[in-house]
Amino acid sequence: LISFHNNKMKPIIITAVAALCLLSACKSYKHQKELQTIDSLNIVIDSIERNLSQADTGRVKKIFAEYTQNLESIKENFDDQKDDSTWPALTAYGIINKPLKNFLKNFNGFCEEISYSRKQLDSLRTDIENGNIPEENISSYSKTEADAVNDLKTTVDLALRDVNDKMHLFDSLNPKIIRIIERLKKNGKPVKKGNFEATESD
Repeated sequence: LISFHNNKMKPIIITAVAALCLLSACKSYKHQKELQTIDSLNIVIDSIERNLSQADTGRVKKIFAEYTQNLESIKENFDDQKDDSTWPALTAYGIINKPLKNFLKNFNGFCEEISYSRKQLDSLRTDIENGNIPEENISSYSKTEADAVNDLKTTVDLALRDVNDKMHLFDSLNPKIIRIIERLKKNGKPVKKGNFEATESD
């Protein structure tokens, strides 16, 4: 152990501590741009998470269940010779399927990607601050994480906008679709399978 009663050692120790503090401060200042980028990306992730949490998944599930049931009724009773006036409504109704189906399928994956991105940013910050990343790689690592967060934001924003648009479309079309189904059932003509299909490609 070093005795601090040795007056000759005091200047050496103080100088060493000061040098370490200065070196640490220089590193933080040198990579201030990357650290600020990480802070900004965390704000973006918070925004993605907030927007996703505000999505009414219960309503999406309810609409999709009713929509699917209506599709089955249409397919069971549809005859393309019955009434040409039904085609515009049925065609518009068909495009509702894919956005709702994909949103429900991908919702948990979005949440997992948000958590993963946040952990990646925390890890990157720690590595930069501790000097664990070679200087020549810091910018590329930061860009990789920025690209991943921005891609996630774009994907989630599009999914939310699409599912909201299609739920509004469902609300506006569904009363007419129900009347069409009732009319199809009432007419009771032979079924012509395959004439009406919703868009179901992934």
